[in-house]
Amino acid sequence: MENEIEILIFGENSLKGQKHKVRCASALIGVVEKFTGGGISVTEIAVFDEDGDELLEVTEVAGRPHHGKNRIVHCHRCKHVKVHVFYNGEATLEVRPARRIHKIQDWAINHFKVDKHRRWCLRLEADGEPLQQDIHVGSLTSYPDCSVKLYLMEFHKPQG
Repeated sequence: MENEIEILIFGENSLKGQKHKVRCASALIGVVEKFTGGGISVTEIAVFDEDGDELLEVTEVAGRPHHGKNRIVHCHRCKHVKVHVFYNGEATLEVRPARRIHKIQDWAINHFKVDKHRRWCLRLEADGEPLQQDIHVGSLTSYPDCSVKLYLMEFHKPQG
């Protein structure tokens, strides 16, 4: 008998993950179909572990827990997301949809050679709210665009 595993699924334009318990690949396929609204074929969906670069087969996800703990996966039709980061110019990075914002922020801080002793954040708009660090970049875009613009800004907490 297969062990039941718990997975947290994120997807296109979806900042909120959905938690599911599955025992086998066919159960996971059903969950993915439901998660995507049923209008998209499962064969169009790419599955990645959180922060992972490897494209996974559904059987790999359902077959075993990830590093002995529950799995967090991202399902997306985009296999890559082109991330445009702005700070005194523009830099472009291509990542998998499951890459979290804090990893992109670390890359941008190093790329633009900003003062690492200051607090930085990424925003969708220059005057927008700071993005949460654990958001998957794929949650900010959808197919077929597969790109997102982010602004590296010094973090300022409102006073008062």
